[in-house]
Amino acid sequence: MYEVDGWCKFGERDYYETGCDPDQPVSFADTTVWRAKTVGGLIKQLREFVGVPDDYEIELDACDEDGRVDISVMETNDSYTASSRDIELWKRANSLCGHPRTHFTWSRLSVKPCD
Repeated sequence: MYEVDGWCKFGERDYYETGCDPDQPVSFADTTVWRAKTVGGLIKQLREFVGVPDDYEIELDACDEDGRVDISVMETNDSYTASSRDIELWKRANSLCGHPRTHFTWSRLSVKPCD
């Protein structure tokens, strides 16, 4: 059994013309727990949570940390995955978007049988 116990997200507001603004940081954290029989099953749950499809590129063992999974996706100002329309509005400076990185770390649970 594999488990992720909590997550955190870091990023900045991103303006199409000028780029990211470090003076407008965005960060969230939560203690949500996910469990699955396989690492693949766990990653599928994390993809669903962030709102990215199965073929979306994610970073495994990010920053050379075993078990770390990072998913980075363009989001609206309300923290929803940006649609193509949202991105077009952002490019015309008609909306705010960000490109935060959501970080998870999975571990293997050792389950011992009860006597």
